Amino acid sequence: MTLRHCAMLSAVFGLGLVAQLFAAPTLGQHFSARTLRPGYFCPSSAHRRCRLIRSVRLPFLPANGMMPTGGRPHVPLTLSSTNIASSSSVSSPSPVRDGGIRFVMRRRCFLAPARSVPGEREGCNGTAVCSPPLIVMGGMAQSVEAYEHHLPSLSTNRDVLVYECLGQGPTPLSQNQRVTDVSLSVQADILDDVLAEAFPSHTEFDIAGFSLGGRIAMAFAASRPHRVRRMHLTGVASHRGEYGRLVLEQWRDLLPREDIKDSDDCGRRLRAFGWSAILATHSDDFLANVGPEKIRKWVEGVRNRCTYDGLAAILAHAHPGEDSDWSTSSMAQRIAQSTITGRLVVGELDRMAPVEGALRLEEELGWNEGSCALEIVQRCGHAVPTESGRWWRNDVTKFIST
Repeated sequence: MTLRHCAMLSAVFGLGLVAQLFAAPTLGQHFSARTLRPGYFCPSSAHRRCRLIRSVRLPFLPANGMMPTGGRPHVPLTLSSTNIASSSSVSSPSPVRDGGIRFVMRRRCFLAPARSVPGEREGCNGTAVCSPPLIVMGGMAQSVEAYEHHLPSLSTNRDVLVYECLGQGPTPLSQNQRVTDVSLSVQADILDDVLAEAFPSHTEFDIAGFSLGGRIAMAFAASRPHRVRRMHLTGVASHRGEYGRLVLEQWRDLLPREDIKDSDDCGRRLRAFGWSAILATHSDDFLANVGPEKIRKWVEGVRNRCTYDGLAAILAHAHPGEDSDWSTSSMAQRIAQSTITGRLVVGELDRMAPVEGALRLEEELGWNEGSCALEIVQRCGHAVPTESGRWWRNDVTKFIST
């Protein structure tokens, strides 16, 4: 790239983004899980190794005010010819959102069609994208816009659907009803209906889920193993640990299920939840690097892009006890009996889904060989897709492409 090109890019995207075009995440060496830090628990043999990755720091905030997701340059997206294109669109000033956000079965989704020409790829015969669609589901306080910057990379050779689960995101414009049951089993049922409507010619999918989205992916896979080929889970563990349980208790106090009529009170509670969620799910170093002004914008993003009813319903229904058939461990036991291959990723400093719990979940799933081995991302908290966005999307792409 010439200096003239650099100058042009700088004028359009800013110097911070141009610098990231030349930056690549640095991979750490492999370490035994037993030697990562005092107290780490590795239930498998001493010969298995877990990879420790240095996280990538992001110097800027996207123009939409949401949490940074890796700093990829903006690439316009267009709708594919799947059924999702016939659903009602949402008015928005963003050209990307205008091109990709649609309602499917009353659920808000963001479709990024495959960017390569199907007929140019071996075996496609010019009729369809060979790779199964990738379904992306985020955490409870995220909306589909949080994954906008990941889509150009993820949709290189496959359709990608970012899906807002029940209770996530803003209240859909196509319906005016309160969220009721958002339990994991119901979430799996609704997801199946959405995929059947959006991709009628596909019966099998790859799924990438973060936090709540990862547990919903597990519920879908546990109840419909024939519908899932590969599954990439981030920030999911067999147990939360004491800190995570206390944070959930705090969130339930902030967002009780009772009917709150005062919209100002709802707004204040959502802002308080936003502060708590951001501080609990990101590492101290990352928050210090981002700075208070951007964090305040993220809090307002939670306030403006989430609903009180939706988040309160998730907290009430989507966190079953350990004796439930829909607990993470119970679902893992059912998934382990299927042919689904998967991969776990967890931040080294994750306090919501601690490393010890992720290692135990890996054993329960049987995903501890080769490319399926657990990745521990160094210096990252719970929100790996935010703190180390470029590495995360590259890892998803690499895993589902093998």
